[in-house]
Amino acid sequence: MLALSRHALRLTQQNGEPAVQLDVAALGSFFDLSKEPDETPFTYDPNRLDIVMVELFAAAYYLCQSEDVATLETFIRTELGSVAPNT
Repeated sequence: MLALSRHALRLTQQNGEPAVQLDVAALGSFFDLSKEPDETPFTYDPNRLDIVMVELFAAAYYLCQSEDVATLETFIRTELGSVAPNT
């Protein structure tokens, strides 16, 4: 789904405003389950925001802000600190 989004969605700026464009042709055979999905390589464009990177950064940000993740980090540090190194 992320690969499909990367090819079909274009996040750009037009006249100082964000613009979202959907390239229906880029969807290709995604909805036809009898065909293999298109493996078009990603083409970098400095004027286009990469939607997959936005999703990755958002996920990382919210994971880092999670109280449960902070609790898990504390637990792991405690466990690692209580293990004596092999001598």
